[in-house]
Amino acid sequence: MIKLFILGSFFSFSDSTKIAQKTDITSLNTFHSQYFPQYNKAKNEIYFTLRKNKGDREDLFVSKVVQGVALQASPVEQINTNFLNEGTCSFSDNGNTMIFSACDYPNSKGGCDLYESNWVNNQWTPAKNLGFFINSREWDGQPHLTNQGKTIYFSSEREGGFGNRDLWVSEKDANGAWGLPKNLGPEINTKLNEIGPYFLASKNILLFSSDRKEGKGKLDFYQSLRENGKWSNSKNLKLINSKEDNAGICEGVLPNEFFITESNSFNNPSESIYSIILPDSLWLQSEQKSILESPKPEKVQFKDLSFSDVLFANNRWELPLPIPKSLKLLSQFLHENPEIKITIEGHSDETGNAKNNLILSQKRADEVKWYLLKQGHSTNKISTIGFGNMKPKSKNHKENRRIEIRIEN
Repeated sequence: MIKLFILGSFFSFSDSTKIAQKTDITSLNTFHSQYFPQYNKAKNEIYFTLRKNKGDREDLFVSKVVQGVALQASPVEQINTNFLNEGTCSFSDNGNTMIFSACDYPNSKGGCDLYESNWVNNQWTPAKNLGFFINSREWDGQPHLTNQGKTIYFSSEREGGFGNRDLWVSEKDANGAWGLPKNLGPEINTKLNEIGPYFLASKNILLFSSDRKEGKGKLDFYQSLRENGKWSNSKNLKLINSKEDNAGICEGVLPNEFFITESNSFNNPSESIYSIILPDSLWLQSEQKSILESPKPEKVQFKDLSFSDVLFANNRWELPLPIPKSLKLLSQFLHENPEIKITIEGHSDETGNAKNNLILSQKRADEVKWYLLKQGHSTNKISTIGFGNMKPKSKNHKENRRIEIRIEN
């Protein structure tokens, strides 16, 4: 066994070129992969998912913390099965209710589902499927239970999302039944994958991982602030992300301590659990005061907008970075005029064949729509159409790789 909470020095967070130093919890990192830690504060135990060898099934393991020492972990025998997968758990505040992921059970709704177990007579009860409201016919997993066991966040591939795996939330009603899950929206979810939610209640912040393209590595940690019933746009936690996968985060034992998972493509273990100290300055703060004090921007007039700064690379559809000013002003205009409906026209130059250009121009229009959706605009007020190379603007190929906006009402 090893001292768990001997924390190394960490770099100043004012230096954006550095990352905080992580302490390897070596008493947990004994096999090929161990990940998605969860600290059961009421029982002073660390639960995590373990895969002994590459390709093995997943099991839940638990380590008791005694006087700052993490004891050698052991399997959660009442939960684990011989041939199936169990992992990624979360607990109620009193530590007596566990929600966890399991795959391919006989009563599974969609392959991987969420299950409940309760601590009774010093052991975990048999797993109970949370039912069709929570579980879908697709993959559902990686729960986080909060709000005294009345709110559950989780990741899912169900229909109605923005991408592959999205984050969803469900609330318990007065009778203790889980309500219909709600998608957390474009401030958090993207076309790709959002996984591993953890609600940091003391800061009103949702932590999660995503493989969106602006990340530092493969999967990065992100945060979003919940304020006045709305989520802020997600922000990358650059100072704790690496060039590998970062997924699985929870609060630790000490003040400002967190347990995180990080992968390593070249070492064994390939996924390990670390302790890290994160200062309060890292978290998103309420902007309400600054908004009240700042002068209101002048209203945008659509006739003044020119989208000549929205130019695309040859045979590409991604928006240029930083986001062009004209699109930011368009978003402001639509917020100021919520009744307006628009059509986004995508165009290409004349190089290449007509069929491919038509597809490319449609992708360019859709990319602009996606940006506007992330700014909180309604999808039913934004239409898109691609014209390929049928409407050239000039003899300059670069100027023809463009978008145009048309007001419909």
